[in-house]
Parts: sequence; C-alpha cells; structure tokens
Amino acid sequence: MKQAGADLIWLCRCALHGTVPEPERIQKTDLAKLWEMARFHSLTALTAAVLLKAGVQLPSEWTEARWKSVRKNLLLDAERAEIEAFLEENNIPFAPLKGILLKELYPEAGMREMADQDMLCDSRGREKLAAFMEKRGYSGSCIGRGNHDIFKKPPVYHFEMHTALFGTHQNPQFAEYFRKMEENLLRSGSGCRKWLSDEEHYLYLTAHAFRHHAEGGTGVRTLLDFYLYLQNYGAFMNWEELSAGLDELGLTEYEATLRTLAHQLFAGEGEQGLTDKQREMLEYCLFSGTFGTTAHRVQKAGKWAYLRQRLFPDMAFYREFYPFFCRHWLLLPIAWLIRLFRAVLIRRNHLKKELNAILKKHNRRNNHDQAHHSLDTERGIHS
Repeated sequence: MKQAGADLIWLCRCALHGTVPEPERIQKTDLAKLWEMARFHSLTALTAAVLLKAGVQLPSEWTEARWKSVRKNLLLDAERAEIEAFLEENNIPFAPLKGILLKELYPEAGMREMADQDMLCDSRGREKLAAFMEKRGYSGSCIGRGNHDIFKKPPVYHFEMHTALFGTHQNPQFAEYFRKMEENLLRSGSGCRKWLSDEEHYLYLTAHAFRHHAEGGTGVRTLLDFYLYLQNYGAFMNWEELSAGLDELGLTEYEATLRTLAHQLFAGEGEQGLTDKQREMLEYCLFSGTFGTTAHRVQKAGKWAYLRQRLFPDMAFYREFYPFFCRHWLLLPIAWLIRLFRAVLIRRNHLKKELNAILKKHNRRNNHDQAHHSLDTERGIHS
C-alpha cells in the first residue's frame, strides 16, 4: 500500500504541474494496486487523465471512470442551475460550498470526482425546497433533521442542502462559530446568491477536513484541495484574520500541518523532505481514503465507547435529529425504534461494517491508528 500511495501522489503532482510521467517509473508501477488506491481516494479520473497522456493502455473501467466523472460534473452543474433558479424565484438565499468551487481549481474538467454537491440554504425555505425537489423526482433523507437535507435521484444526482455549516450535536464549538457567519452571509446584501469570502471558506474547509480527520480520517484528495486553494487564493487572503479564526476554532496546528504537508508533497521535495509529524499524517491519510473508514472511527473512540455512543446517544443527538420526540419526551422510545429500523432496513451495509470493525482484533493498522491518535493529542487535536 505504501508504494501505491507514493505512485498516487507522484501522478497527482504530474497532473497539477502539467508534466508527463516518466516511462521508466510507469514501467515499475503496479497498475492494479494503483487503481485500487486511486479508487479509495476518489482519484481514478485524475490518474486516468495523466496516464492516458503518457500513452499508457489502461483497462476500460479506468478510462470509463475518467469520462463518467466529466459527465457527472456536467449533469450536476446543469441540475444545480435549475435548483438555483428556483431558489432565486422564491427569494431563498443560498451559497455554493466545497466541491462546487474546488473542482474549478483543478487543471481539467472532471479531475475532481464529485459524490454530491453541497449548498448552504436559508432554513426558512427548507420545506418549500423539499417540495420542489420531490416534484423533480428526488427522494429525500434526513429531511428536517440535523443540519442538512439529502436529495438523490438516480443515476447520478445527489445534493446536500445545508441549513447550517455544522450540526450542534457532533461539533458544538464549530456550529457556534460558524452560526454567526451563516446569519451574516444569508442576510447580507441584495440578491439570493451569496458567497463566503476566501478566508471564511478556507476556515470552513479546514474545520470540515478536521471533522473527518478526527472521526474516520480524510485522504489525499483533501491535500490536493488545500494545495490548489492556497495556490489560487493564499497570497490574497488576510492571514491575520485567518490566524485569529483558526485559534478560536482550536485548529492552528492542524491547519499548519495540513498546509505544509500539501505544499511539501505537491510543490516541495516530496516525501523525502517530510518531518516525522507530516509523515504520520500522510500515512494516516493514505489509510483513510476519501471520507475515512469505519475502522478508524471505532479505533479512535475505543470499541466499547463507540458501541455505547451508537446504542445510547446523548440527548443533544435527539434534540438535533428527533426534535419532535424531545419536545414530547414520553414518546422517546419510538425514536429508539425508528433508529433501530433504519439501521437494520436502510443502513444494514453500514451496520455490518460497524459490527465488523467492533469485533475485529487489533492488527498493525490498528496500532498505527493508535499511534496517530497519540500524535493528535500531542498537537492538541482531540476527537
């Protein structure tokens, strides 16, 4: 896995700088292992684009992944234009987030694969938007629960409409910090389309990356996102303002490690020049994939603590996701049954992964995760 990770980073570096990979190194690359690593990090389209330029004959599934990513991005953008038109017509303020903006920073269309598109929308238009999406053939989940509504329509459409940048249950500190930003944003100026400033968006990206890092991990694509964002906006951002925000969020060291690691990998000396802490973070990223793993979540929390939290979440969880039952607390047992049925009937594959991770014995990767967790604690990073 280590060599496949090194090959993946090398090809990402080639993509960012528009260089063609050296034939000698391609010959030494295990393409089967590279394919699995690229899939794990949602970078099949990017690696395909680079290897095809070098004249490599790739398996059909790899070349298809490239064009599927381009097609999906185009379809999502076209559909989002329709959604934005509805929001404008109904005077519902909104702002594009994360991948919608980050994908434009990549050298070629489709290089940043998109699982979904995220937008921040004024909560006062939540019901009206849900009705509109239903009429367009979407099925919704988490509607009115938590800080975002999820809308999906086969084969490719997937949107997450956030009423808040962070939920109060898992990230109360982040939720409080960004709440003021959200209120100022959605109620500022004229027109419905809003934009976070470069500094605000960077703080949000950092906090979002940390949330994944602290729970199940985050991967190489996050490092690419940060590198490209800083290459495009870093010289123009107010770093005093950023430093104050990072300090208030408790993310100063995390951001510095992420930023310097990304620069070292994609513009500096590569892996050879990494510090021990940067190398630890890179190894953790390589084992985490795009969105982290259930095994990491279990390992970080501890098996029994994780099981206890999943079976018996605190009241803050129910206030955010089951507000009706919290207002009528005698009905809370019904919420417990709903969670059970959802886990067994709707999320059974995820439930199976959780049970496997809880029952799994320690191995070398578990030990690595524990070492990285200790490193986080030394930095003042707590999950």
